[in-house]
Amino acid sequence: QKEEFIKPSFMSAYREFRRKFVIFTNFEIITFSFKHESPEIAYNFLTWIIKDANNYIKNIDVEKALNSMDFLEATLYQSRNIELQKLISALMQQEIQTITLSKRSENFAFDIIDPPYIPEERVFPKRTFLVIVSGFLSVFLAISLVVILNYLNSSPLQFWRSIIAITYKN
Repeated sequence: QKEEFIKPSFMSAYREFRRKFVIFTNFEIITFSFKHESPEIAYNFLTWIIKDANNYIKNIDVEKALNSMDFLEATLYQSRNIELQKLISALMQQEIQTITLSKRSENFAFDIIDPPYIPEERVFPKRTFLVIVSGFLSVFLAISLVVILNYLNSSPLQFWRSIIAITYKN
């Protein structure tokens, strides 16, 4: 029997994505985290996000630098003042540095300190922890139920009947 795929709404897909993809900012360090059932998909997604974000910021900065260069060139040729020409030349030099850096460096916006990696051990959920906690919790609940029933000196059936009677009485 084939399972039908139902396309989620935009908001539900976005909520699910934001639940799995987290950005932590700390001064000048930005940490991207993506949780997925498959570590390979999470790795590929983070690698793609970092590369795309770098390219996006690089394209914006290069576009700004090229537009500034056009404006500064036009202003440089119109200006007759030597001091103003020196200032415009210094500004043009900064824009040329931005363009050169974008061509030379693969990581324009982000210096990658710790690249994405596939963890060797499962991170979440920890099955052994869940089993131990649920075991202690069930033992605690069973002992509590026995103590309550013993305290009331009644059978479980009489206990539930008294609870129902108290509930309907109020």
